[in-house]
Amino acid sequence: GVPRAEITQADRLSAAGVDVRVLGGERARYRFHHAKYVVADDRAVVLSENWKPSGSGGHANRGWGVSVADARLAAHLAAVFRADTGWPDAQPWAAARDTLTARNRSVASGEFATRFPPVTTQADRAVVHVAPDNARQGVHALLDNATESVVVEQPRLDPHGEFTTALVDAAKRGVRVRVLLSGRWYNEAQNRNTTRRLNAVADAHELDLAAAIVEPRSRFEKVHVKGAVVDGERAVVGSLNWNTQAATENREVVVVIDDPAVATYYGRAFRADWRGGAWRLPVGVAVACCVAVTAGLFAAAARVEFEAG
Repeated sequence: GVPRAEITQADRLSAAGVDVRVLGGERARYRFHHAKYVVADDRAVVLSENWKPSGSGGHANRGWGVSVADARLAAHLAAVFRADTGWPDAQPWAAARDTLTARNRSVASGEFATRFPPVTTQADRAVVHVAPDNARQGVHALLDNATESVVVEQPRLDPHGEFTTALVDAAKRGVRVRVLLSGRWYNEAQNRNTTRRLNAVADAHELDLAAAIVEPRSRFEKVHVKGAVVDGERAVVGSLNWNTQAATENREVVVVIDDPAVATYYGRAFRADWRGGAWRLPVGVAVACCVAVTAGLFAAAARVEFEAG
């Protein structure tokens, strides 16, 4: 079913002349259209969060997001959007509305203090990956090529999943690995199994590997981040849950920001969540930059804003 509030908003948009479409039906290409992004002119915003009170509204989730000011990156994501809305499974709102089942959903109403104000910097590089096209390969390449450290914050990980195995392999190469997972009731059992397995492997092989369940301590309600920081130089931000189904059957969007300032920001946000504390970032970091979009490299001045909400 579809939340009643979503139907109301789609009605408002459609009445205002906005082209609203619903993806699904027998000709659907994806199990879930799970991406969370927007393109406006020459800027693209990519989030881990859904556009609702608990997510982008800031009333429940720990999430990460990035805004990239670069014409070519924005054009690439706009092309992805056009490809998806132009496929036969994209039904106009007027045709799809009566086929949807409306349902009620509780609305998050928590209030949390801002501990990680957004920061603007000139990033070295930004790479877009989309699932099911190349996000799986892109994330694996980052993990496989890590040489010093990997920190991962996810809602959940399969104890024996491919990404979990890649993290263990990295630790066996001598990489310092830390994994932080949600303790929400619907994820807790699986995540307990994952943390126990990872910590047992670490003990058995004397690896610099540790996994934990997050303790929000009134700073947020639950982890909804799908992110990582690799070697203190690259940050992964986007909608991809690290499991095979999401990587191979869903539409997902991930941005990899290749820049020490960005990696430091998210790395410190991760450590605050790991410790159950807070860290405040002084505003004002800038470095030279060029931006990479999927397979091509483009010299550009990209202004990047990033935040842990």
